[in-house]
Amino acid sequence: MREKILMAFILLCLASCDAMYVVKSDLDLRYTPQEVPTVLGGMGNEGVAVTVADLRQERTNVVGRKMSSRIKAPFIASIESKRDVVVVIKESLELELQHRGYLIENDANAIVEVELNKYWIDWNMGFSCCLALWAPMWVDAVAELDLNVAVKKKSGNVGFTKRIHGKGLEPMCFVTSGKNAQLALEQALADGIRSLFQDPTFTDAIREAMK
Repeated sequence: MREKILMAFILLCLASCDAMYVVKSDLDLRYTPQEVPTVLGGMGNEGVAVTVADLRQERTNVVGRKMSSRIKAPFIASIESKRDVVVVIKESLELELQHRGYLIENDANAIVEVELNKYWIDWNMGFSCCLALWAPMWVDAVAELDLNVAVKKKSGNVGFTKRIHGKGLEPMCFVTSGKNAQLALEQALADGIRSLFQDPTFTDAIREAMK
């Protein structure tokens, strides 16, 4: 009898593992701007340009395809963005600058140069013990954003450089769905941009580059 119960539990765990992974999911990433800008720097007639370069090894629209090394599973979720993530990041930065009174101009004297190093989702597996067996029961969706940010004059003089990291977390997900991935990725994007604009030397460098 014990053997039958044990076998039924194993089959249930295997079935739940299959259900925890999706083959592919397309995301519609969105950025929610900060409600109250941290620093108000623009005067309404000052222009700034924003450029974003993709330094990731895989330069497709793939946002993340990484599984925690704690478990080797054949069902690794492929998470992709419907829009180019470079465009999403560029538009998010431009939106925050506009909210602070700056004009976005491609030929502006002040340039915010961004390099995208990393933007992915990592599924961290959680385990539970039952009948002396450890079985995967949930996953945490952990998102990470990694940017290099510089502020330059059109002449090339650099007035600001900083490495920006953003983190996002959707804990205890029972399915590696696109919805969970999107929430964590959007959190990471918001966290990274908030960190950048909370640094007053960033907007100080923009104003200096306009001179």
